[in-house]
Amino acid sequence: MNRDLVSDTRDTELAIKLIEAGARVQMIKELIPSVSDAKCSALYKAIKGKERARGMLPWGGAWFEGIHNCLHGSIFMACLAKVRESAKNESPTIIYLTAYELYSEAVGERVETAPLNLTRAWMLDKFVSTGVLALKKCYQCRGSFVTDPLESRTQKFYCLVCKPNKPGKKSYDEKFELFPNAKAGRQIPKELLVNSPVDSGKEREELRT
Repeated sequence: MNRDLVSDTRDTELAIKLIEAGARVQMIKELIPSVSDAKCSALYKAIKGKERARGMLPWGGAWFEGIHNCLHGSIFMACLAKVRESAKNESPTIIYLTAYELYSEAVGERVETAPLNLTRAWMLDKFVSTGVLALKKCYQCRGSFVTDPLESRTQKFYCLVCKPNKPGKKSYDEKFELFPNAKAGRQIPKELLVNSPVDSGKEREELRT
């Protein structure tokens, strides 16, 4: 079989997986440049049954300011770091898809209903790598959480749930009660946030301490 045809078939299959996981066309075109805009749009319509979403991609860190969204973002970043550590030779597309699948399994959500869709998760990684957002270990629970870069520079950083001004500090087990769809008897592994490889650009060395 012609090598170009094999490559085109592989790229089309990856584009389909990305669309099924919630990727917008802009993300697909950046990760798989060989797939044309017209083909992306046609695949999107065939899979989703509607025209592709247009307009600007989500920008800025405001979405991650709330406790629930912050936890979702933090768990995805932990999954992403874990996959990057164990699959260094894989393409970025495969790494994002694998990390997003791990995230969906961890929070007990189908990819179609997870609050953090794949496009927003991809943008979150961009935010962290460019310093728009940062990852920082919580002084109390030692989990790594998405936060504002300015806040991450404080000597004693507390995540949104452990903040001293919050009445009744919650344990890790209580935090994960925020994910009611997680499988019964199977909580989100604490190791995802506590012992995961940190991947936060210029904050990396600081977070290892």
